Amino acid sequence: MEKREKIAVIGAGASGLAAAMTAAEKGACVSLFERKKEPGRKILITGNGKCNIGNRQISHDTVPGCFYADHPERLLELTDRFPVEAQIGFLESLGLWLTERGDGIYPRSMQAGDVLSALLRGAKKAGVSLLCGSMVREIEKGPDGFYLSLSKEEGGEIRREGPFDKCIVSGGGSAAPKTGSDGNAGKMLRKLGIPFRDPLPALCALKSPEVPKLLSGVRARGEITLLGEKGELLAASKGELQFSEGEISGIPAFDVSHMAARRISENRPVTAVLNLFADHSPEEVREGIKGRISRMPDARFPVEGREALEEIFVGCFWDRLLSFLIRETGAENRIYPGRLQVSDAAQSLAARAGALRFRIAGTAGFDRAQVSQGGVPLTEVSENLESLTVPGLYITGELLDVDGICGGYNLYFALLTGRLVLG
Repeated sequence: MEKREKIAVIGAGASGLAAAMTAAEKGACVSLFERKKEPGRKILITGNGKCNIGNRQISHDTVPGCFYADHPERLLELTDRFPVEAQIGFLESLGLWLTERGDGIYPRSMQAGDVLSALLRGAKKAGVSLLCGSMVREIEKGPDGFYLSLSKEEGGEIRREGPFDKCIVSGGGSAAPKTGSDGNAGKMLRKLGIPFRDPLPALCALKSPEVPKLLSGVRARGEITLLGEKGELLAASKGELQFSEGEISGIPAFDVSHMAARRISENRPVTAVLNLFADHSPEEVREGIKGRISRMPDARFPVEGREALEEIFVGCFWDRLLSFLIRETGAENRIYPGRLQVSDAAQSLAARAGALRFRIAGTAGFDRAQVSQGGVPLTEVSENLESLTVPGLYITGELLDVDGICGGYNLYFALLTGRLVLG
């Protein structure tokens, strides 16, 4: 009887569960080591618990705009082998009912726990041995295979497991460390001599001391554009922006946070420009203001500046945001004797709303980041995700130097690498 390969998989998140299934389906004897007492904790918080699994927009043409990767040509080689239809087919083969909201793909129940349950059932059915409460402290490669040094997460006695013919490292990056992704897996890869770009937060809020307390809790649709020190475009995204004192968040801010974190780590200045009229052309805004002023009766003039602007922009912005814009333009301290002056003030306010500038001083950090950027460059692994430095060791998921924007892209990549590992 042919001897079955023994394979160790480190990390029982989405990528690790998919990788363990893949290895077991190929006939290997698979041990899946998870540091936490329960697997898949990061899956449970994905999409605010609704678990946006993938996105219909993923295609050969859109991938470069949906992911940050220093080697996009290598990323396309992977995504072309695992299109979104393959992801859907894989999840449905596990018995998971799917639904779509916009371009996003979700479990029909909108419960992240159902995604985790499906992956766990699939791993169990494939014969994977899941060992929770087993934190891998070190990976060694000897002449007869790989050995793992393990203990409980809180410490205690170290035990040694092995040898394993192959080792798949799916231990996650540095984001959301309470779920188990605290950068430990990356440190083990570095110790083995594998090239690894330092992790930085991604998909998180932007810090700016210029965002006042007045805007706390305010939401506004618009576009955020990141500019570099010479005014060059770094990144841009549209959607609903959210404010708190000293922060800009919401999906658009998350989408551009990758570039903000990278530039700031290099001590290079970053400015965010917010266009709160991104859904309208400048001409539409100008004409809209003119139309509203023309409907104001003559008896309304002269009229105090704040009162006039509140009437013109009613329903356009949250009250506190309008107050901020009025304060920024100085209108609240001025009296306007006629239509022309009111029109000038309104146009000035609209221009400010179309180009609000905030200096970005940092990001919310790993504790509040959804993913981390950095990791092993795609040029350092084979098409089957085998390390070129340490043969027999494979790397998947967030440990690779690829991260996506909001919308299911990162979970798609996690499952993609789990299913493509080993070839």
